[in-house]
Amino acid sequence: MPTPTIQKINPNGLVEIPKPFRQRLRVDIGDQVSFSFAHGSLVMKPAKPEKFKKIRKEDLREPPAWLKQAHESFKKGPLAHMSEKEIGQLSEDIAEEEAAKRQVSKGAH
Repeated sequence: MPTPTIQKINPNGLVEIPKPFRQRLRVDIGDQVSFSFAHGSLVMKPAKPEKFKKIRKEDLREPPAWLKQAHESFKKGPLAHMSEKEIGQLSEDIAEEEAAKRQVSKGAH
């Protein structure tokens, strides 16, 4: 395993944390951690999450472009104005039609 080194980023120092260490700590890129000293060693732990953090709109990540595109195309599609029950019935009807087509094609051979 490579030895981590301290690198200079702006006025701060940066230490790369190898993936096996991050996995063992159960932290990932972007997670918050806390530092302390114990017996002359630097100790890093995952930051304790707040018990009941209120989620604000600005805290949410921007959805990926493909999801936005899929959502927009769904809003324009024929299923957009159908109820769940209607969509279920349509699915059953299509399945029955396809099964009937398979039976006809089997009989033709």
